[in-house]
Amino acid sequence: CQEINEDIENKDSEMQEAKSADSSLEMKSGYDVFQADVRQSNATHNWHAFLLDIEFQSFLLGLMHLCLSPSDISSDCDNMDISTPISSPSQVPKRDDLKSEWRLALLNLSLQFFFDVLLHSADKDQLNEWVIKLSSSLNYFKEGGKMFIHELANRTHVVSGNWLRIYCSECPEENSRAAALQLIANVLKVCMTFPDEVKALQSWTQAWNEQMDERNKDTKGRRISPVPTCLEPKWRIYEDPSKIYEGGASSIGIIISYLTHLLEIAPRTWRHIPYLCALLKEIGSLRKEH
Repeated sequence: CQEINEDIENKDSEMQEAKSADSSLEMKSGYDVFQADVRQSNATHNWHAFLLDIEFQSFLLGLMHLCLSPSDISSDCDNMDISTPISSPSQVPKRDDLKSEWRLALLNLSLQFFFDVLLHSADKDQLNEWVIKLSSSLNYFKEGGKMFIHELANRTHVVSGNWLRIYCSECPEENSRAAALQLIANVLKVCMTFPDEVKALQSWTQAWNEQMDERNKDTKGRRISPVPTCLEPKWRIYEDPSKIYEGGASSIGIIISYLTHLLEIAPRTWRHIPYLCALLKEIGSLRKEH
């Protein structure tokens, strides 16, 4: 009995020591931990709130109208020389290069605003006007359309900012999905007017034919494994984003392969299949038109 009493006393003393140790700990509910992040998010929202204003949208639409104007710079501006003198005449940029440079920068800004801000906003009163104005601008200044398709293809290899994934399989807003995919379909037609893009697409198509022929020989027509949705390593160069600007890879081919991947996982996003199929239909009609 004495031993039992001693054990009980030892356990009681251990429990008291544990309680005293616990009482010295500072308890937190977790509320304070997230306060810094909340304040930062609120500040960021306040800084960027002007992006959602209808006035700012109208301002950008007005800037895009400049891309449709044949007169880029007034004669008064041509006569003004406010730049630093250039020692070598060869360093003077060509006027055509200047036209392309500011137009590309303006269109790039407008496209990022359209996909990353406007399509996510609650106010979409000017959405149709944006689609029409962007389509007209990219059709008038075709280099901008080519730039957009290259950017779209590059974004298929990133996690955040993949416009095809967002608006083909994730975006819950029907109007936003329809507007985004309509613009993409319109600009794909513009991109097909470039001979180098057509040549790159033909090389990509030939690579796919070779891949499928080799696969059929190995499997002898049996369905042993799923059909790939992209080019395998032997032909991967034709879908390498780093080779797009060199003409070695096809930006349109990269987009088609990625849409094929989205089509494979479409049963999980079945609500959005009509828009994905509509975009594939538009791409399928490119060959007949061009």
